Amino acid sequence: MAKYKKDDKRFRNYMIGMGVIALLLIGGILILSINRPRVLPEALQESTVKTLATDEIGESDTDEYFVYLYRADCYYCKLLQQREIYQEFIKNPGIKMYKISTNYQDPSIGDFNSNFYESYMDEVGANGTPTLIHVKAAKDGKYLIKNYTGVPKIEKILAEKTK
Repeated sequence: MAKYKKDDKRFRNYMIGMGVIALLLIGGILILSINRPRVLPEALQESTVKTLATDEIGESDTDEYFVYLYRADCYYCKLLQQREIYQEFIKNPGIKMYKISTNYQDPSIGDFNSNFYESYMDEVGANGTPTLIHVKAAKDGKYLIKNYTGVPKIEKILAEKTK
């Protein structure tokens, strides 16, 4: 173990350097986590979402909408749909919601197409169900896209968007 003399500033300089590195790392993480406007992927374009939706709730607003991904056999999806906040949003939606069942029967093949929905979930950045994707128009044909996964996060955004 190194011994430091009273006037030795190496330890102080070392600690300052480590602090600067920590601040740079935290700053980098914050910059990367900012939701920047981007081009809307085809999977989230309203025309695609309308085709896949098993239900549409609320009035159409081209500037902003939700895409709700769920499974009929998902415990947490059922739990969310029974919650008061969800029920209140369904009665008084502030924005349009497109509900897409990820165990949807594909009419073109007459059966569940798991490959399609796995690739769809990957394309929209959904890790599981329930997932609520908030799509909002920004500038220059770009969009802000934010995914919410899990009952508490979805309840919070639904409460904000209920009339």
